[in-house]
Amino acid sequence: MPTAIPRTAWQDPAKPILGPARKKPFQQGVVHYEGNLTRDQTPLDIPAYLRQMRAGYLAARGYSLGYGFGVVSDVRHPDDGTRWEIRGADINMASNPGRKWKDDNGTPTGNSNDWTGSVLLIGKAGVPASEKAAAAVRSIFAEWHAEAGTRPVRPFPHSVLDYTSCCGDAYRADLEQGRFDPAVAPPPPPPPVTLPGVPDMFHAIAPVRNSDTRAYPKAPVGPGEMSFGLNPAIPADAVAVAMNVVAISTSGPGYVTVWPGGPRPNTSVVNYQADGTAYNGALIVGVKDRAFNIYTQAKAHLIVDITGYWTA
Repeated sequence: MPTAIPRTAWQDPAKPILGPARKKPFQQGVVHYEGNLTRDQTPLDIPAYLRQMRAGYLAARGYSLGYGFGVVSDVRHPDDGTRWEIRGADINMASNPGRKWKDDNGTPTGNSNDWTGSVLLIGKAGVPASEKAAAAVRSIFAEWHAEAGTRPVRPFPHSVLDYTSCCGDAYRADLEQGRFDPAVAPPPPPPPVTLPGVPDMFHAIAPVRNSDTRAYPKAPVGPGEMSFGLNPAIPADAVAVAMNVVAISTSGPGYVTVWPGGPRPNTSVVNYQADGTAYNGALIVGVKDRAFNIYTQAKAHLIVDITGYWTA
């Protein structure tokens, strides 16, 4: 049941909203307006207004209000955006006969009240819905679809179903712009594609220092290639790591290359000058036998921090 102020808060206990129980699951929504083109101000007392409207319907049409819910739409009104239960979701609608809908032979296709829900916008005619009202309408239809287990679809004007000007040009424009479209939950992400031999499970960790030549061997290293073992915090089944490499105290211009093993690639992750600046670069590198290789073109202190790892 979409959330709203219950009808018991406004209806006369001696004259409750009546009607048959809903006959079919909710499938589609219709937006209505009151059609009062002369009123310039939305009634301040919404409960009294709904009771008055219901009395008018009983006198003129012989049935209680036919709408499922009402929403106040007036930025000047203290109740702007509030949702009021009229028939709610449990009583069949009585406002959408669907007399326009016919099959190819011209035969009416049935009373669409059986599967349609309706929302009445309570506000000045000819004015687009307020932001709060539009959000309330979206929520009502979204909750209605969720309760019925049906696919959210765009609601449409009452005039599509019946010979009427309802819901007016302003609300029709709102409908066409999608302002009343029920919120649709995004589809679940597709499952990850797993390829043999390709790392597919990332484990983010609090950064750990893997190597720091300032601590050991306490002298700049290079130029040349060297092997660095993994910090014991990285498990034995890690096949790749995410790292940040820093080069400082460089003796000349040059670069740093990091790779898992085998022939050294013709690439660089850090490019540096001999100016006392700390240069850094981040990368993902494979590991082999819990180690990786580093090449520095000039003497430098090297610092390696690991921020995560992959397992196969």
